[in-house]
Amino acid sequence: MRSAVIGTIALCAAASPANADTGTGQARVTASVPESCRLEAPTISLDPGTRSSSGFAWEACNSQRSYEIAATTRSLASDERLVVTYGTRSARLEADGSTVIARRNGPVFMRVPMGISAERLAAPVTLNVSMTAI
Repeated sequence: MRSAVIGTIALCAAASPANADTGTGQARVTASVPESCRLEAPTISLDPGTRSSSGFAWEACNSQRSYEIAATTRSLASDERLVVTYGTRSARLEADGSTVIARRNGPVFMRVPMGISAERLAAPVTLNVSMTAI
């Protein structure tokens, strides 16, 4: 389907006198692709007594800009420990329940393994991840 649409655009552009080069029989086609960045990640929850959980996230971004992936949850008690693994990087969540877990530069489309492990949870936690342009 994609090649059919491109072919149709090329034919329309070739038929347009404004884009035609009468000396060579060639035409120039230009297109604008909107910037799009998206993160699809599961919400991962842990109850006290559960040590870990995991899943996969999808990052898709066609932008040349940089962005960060952040993990957030409720504020943590002073003795609670929550470590997030995102791809090959692990980071301990701050007491306020958030931390940047990845930074990216430029376009990307990939599946990323992610997980959380906990020590001494006093109450259930739910981990959310988000993408923010920087």
